Amino acid sequence: MPLTICRVEDPAEFADLASPYLLQNEARHNLELGILDRLRDDPSAVGDEPAHLAAALHGADVVGIAMRTPPHNLLLSAADPAAIPPLADDLRERFEQLRGILSDPPTAAAFAARWGELTGQEATPGMPQRIYELTRAPDQPDAPGRYRIARHRDRDLLVRWIEEFTAEAVPDQAGDDVERFVGRRLDAGGRSFVLWEDGEPVSLAGVGAFTPNGARIGPVYTPPAVRGRGYAAAVVARLCRDLLESGRRFCFLFTDRRNATSNRLYVRLGYEPVCDIQEVRFSEAPAGPPSR
Repeated sequence: MPLTICRVEDPAEFADLASPYLLQNEARHNLELGILDRLRDDPSAVGDEPAHLAAALHGADVVGIAMRTPPHNLLLSAADPAAIPPLADDLRERFEQLRGILSDPPTAAAFAARWGELTGQEATPGMPQRIYELTRAPDQPDAPGRYRIARHRDRDLLVRWIEEFTAEAVPDQAGDDVERFVGRRLDAGGRSFVLWEDGEPVSLAGVGAFTPNGARIGPVYTPPAVRGRGYAAAVVARLCRDLLESGRRFCFLFTDRRNATSNRLYVRLGYEPVCDIQEVRFSEAPAGPPSR
């Protein structure tokens, strides 16, 4: 049976189509599920352009998905490697270029090869990442201070710290509208951002998005001047405990595999590795007619 590509404009309709596939590995697909959850509530929540939402089908069975919220990286998952070229071809019908892709390393490499044939964009490795999953409430580390939910009065601090986090951890995303991002998260309420205070705020954690059964933790940031005192472990542990005790079955997070300190921290809290994710970045396409 040949593969077909189904491109869907309505996020709710795409969620109905793709969720059974994505939920086969909720931890691996926590980013995709979280984005779909936000898009169903507000199609403009993660970008001003309409999202690209496509599924590769074997008959009625989804065997791969491609999601992009411009101008951000493509998210790609393929249970069948044969789905990768047609998903790339479909993307090329809409986009002249891509900034990058996030996927498991073999899928990212296969897509990058096909995308280079179609556009001439050259691929270079970006951040090597790892997804971790937590299923039990962690012990609370012994760190001085207290935990509290961030409020609108903390807005300026949150904006500054997230700008610092972005410049340090994901500098290619610098320039994104942090004030808009923080405002939306604060308006959502709950534990969108939480703080650890030791006389004054010293560490930040947040809930990036929810999946049907879990929550993605991020960002996590402690200013350099107060690192090494256990504040990050304390705020993440308390946030995860609250989420799990409120009924969430999992907490997820992404790490930079090159950052041994943060990877050790999360393992100590009880996080277990799920899979590796590779960012691939694309160069500017050369001048001249694109391949078709």
